Amino acid sequence: MRFLQRYPITAFFLIAFGMDWIIIIVLNSTGIAFPPLKLPAEYAPTVAALVVTSALSGKQGRRALLGGLGKWLANLLWYGVATFGSAAFQLVAIGVFVLFDGPGIVQVQFSVLSFLPLLLIGLLLVAGEEIGWRGFALPHMQARISPLIASIIIGALWAAWHIPSDITRWSLLASGHTYISFLWFLALTISGSILMAWVYNRTGGSLVLMIIFHVGLTVLGNFVKIPSFATYQFGPYEFATILQMIAVVVVVIMTPSMYRHSGRPSATSESPAVGVNRA
Repeated sequence: MRFLQRYPITAFFLIAFGMDWIIIIVLNSTGIAFPPLKLPAEYAPTVAALVVTSALSGKQGRRALLGGLGKWLANLLWYGVATFGSAAFQLVAIGVFVLFDGPGIVQVQFSVLSFLPLLLIGLLLVAGEEIGWRGFALPHMQARISPLIASIIIGALWAAWHIPSDITRWSLLASGHTYISFLWFLALTISGSILMAWVYNRTGGSLVLMIIFHVGLTVLGNFVKIPSFATYQFGPYEFATILQMIAVVVVVIMTPSMYRHSGRPSATSESPAVGVNRA
């Protein structure tokens, strides 16, 4: 309990990573392919956030943490940014490659019948992440460091958190393409994390918009067949990431508040240098 209270950020990432990695690695190693068993892993960041928040501020803290799910009143402009921000870059990238590459490496897998179920499942799954990443980690970290630095760190750890889900067989570790693909994924999560921090802070901490934005990041993964790590080639995923990184540069230049920490919440006694490095 004392460790949770003294190093809340470190504790959060340790629990989120430990719970997810253990479950996914066990499932991958045993060859068990039963999606519901992965649900606890998807909600590991939420579990971690609730555990640490309970240690810090009990019931009141848990209520405040989950309160972001009720912050849905926001300017329609922000709903547009959340819905079509990253998704727009990915759709443009798909369009460009379909236009100039024909069937090529882009194989769109879209079905009207499957869209709604995938959307609902996506919203439920990413909620399990966002309560942790943006609901807990971001406000606690940007109380001590700027939103820009906090979101870069979260974006990098967010990418690393997905490693067991993406490395489904050990042979992938021997392929150089795996590491190139991961670097692109890292660029996507860091740039996405920065844009999400920008929206989060401009909308009073709306987790609803974070969930919507997060789903937008998965458009390519859900509706386009992306080459595997073993057969890497430049495609719409990489092009969309470049477009998103350009958007990040514009946002950071035009938003001075991205360089200033908020000074809240004061409940954490952990310095980012100690806490984040240990995580």
